[in-house]
Amino acid sequence: MKALVTGLFTQAGLFAVRRFGELGFKVTAVDNHPLAFGLYSRYVERRVILPSLREDPLRYARYLIKELEEGGYEYYFPAFEESFVLSDFRSRIEACTRTVLQPRGDILRLHDKNSMRLVAEACGVRTPETFAPRSLEEARSISREIDFPVYIKMRKSRNSTGLRLVDDPAKIWETYEDVIHRNELDDSQLPLVQRRIQGPEVVLSLLAQEGRIVGAAPYRGIRSIPRSGGTTTCRQAISAPRIEGQAAQLVSHVGWTGFMGMDFIIDDRTQTPYLIDCNPRASVGINVAKASGLDLLQAWMRIADGEVVSALPPATAGSKTATEFADVIWYFDTFIKGPQPWAERAQMRKRWRCEQKEVEYDIFSRKDFLPMLVLLVFLFVQTLKLLWTKTEASELFLYYNLVDEQQYLRKRTEVSRRPQLQSAEISTVGELPV
Repeated sequence: MKALVTGLFTQAGLFAVRRFGELGFKVTAVDNHPLAFGLYSRYVERRVILPSLREDPLRYARYLIKELEEGGYEYYFPAFEESFVLSDFRSRIEACTRTVLQPRGDILRLHDKNSMRLVAEACGVRTPETFAPRSLEEARSISREIDFPVYIKMRKSRNSTGLRLVDDPAKIWETYEDVIHRNELDDSQLPLVQRRIQGPEVVLSLLAQEGRIVGAAPYRGIRSIPRSGGTTTCRQAISAPRIEGQAAQLVSHVGWTGFMGMDFIIDDRTQTPYLIDCNPRASVGINVAKASGLDLLQAWMRIADGEVVSALPPATAGSKTATEFADVIWYFDTFIKGPQPWAERAQMRKRWRCEQKEVEYDIFSRKDFLPMLVLLVFLFVQTLKLLWTKTEASELFLYYNLVDEQQYLRKRTEVSRRPQLQSAEISTVGELPV
């Protein structure tokens, strides 16, 4: 039995490699950079390096499809946003292996925070008051009228890239322009302005089949970067039936099949949940689910097999997982700045030290330690780049697993008269020794 996994700069990608290996599959790990840490798991039978997903996504797709067609794989698991490109070629991929890919239009409708907001409102799921400027002049006008504090958010982002909390009206325009400049956004991509709702964040990682939730793992972020709200570094599984009910409405409305992650804020005053983000792909929540007793990868395999999968039992609350390097950064960040007073931050560090024995790590494993070593090398290289690049630190971590959508659409238009990828256009796949 053989399985192929992509998206190996992610916790979900490494999880899939390890889980397929534990289930007895010969795993081929595929990425477009030799320092993708998931390539170096002991469960990998074969490593393959593709062309750049970011710089030439069509060529990346050609190489990958060639590998899938010639490799005889039972399953293909896309762990990150490479699925956004490969969804254009669903029929060809599904003809040679078992996988779960949604139509590209459905993916992008949920990936874009503004269109996702409209979808949510159409099915009765609440979202915070949000403004989507169509011009810089309109953005200026909004910034003068909205109640503070607010978040500035990119329409399409991940890992809190472009996310800014602004509580001083005098600083909003400077901050807004900085997000545009750092991320090279044009007028069609102007950031959203969203009223901040005070309260805890709850994330729901789920697997669905034809608009029905098969399994779900709700969790809260114990710690995040930035500490004012952002990417979680440590998580605890919880029970959240009301959140699951809201998610079920959206999943049913769009008829979703596959993985999805949803971020909610629970209003401190009213206890009302508000949907703030949606990731139409696998995420670190697959690790949380496994630690909570749910094997979502095996359920995904059954969906890919064409089986109608019954709802899994509820996830067990209480388990904790952490992305270890990010959690360490969080720890040292508490020495540097607020917003909490020094005494409170000292207590936060004490709790961090006490929790370490309770936490299950996403990447580090004594039985499979090489991915962590490779990740540390990659982080060192990427940290040096911060000295001469304006790219945000959160973007640098996943840089090689991201798609330049504008470039992809341009190249896609160039080949629009050739909707099927031709084998003759595909070059030899580069392979690394295991």
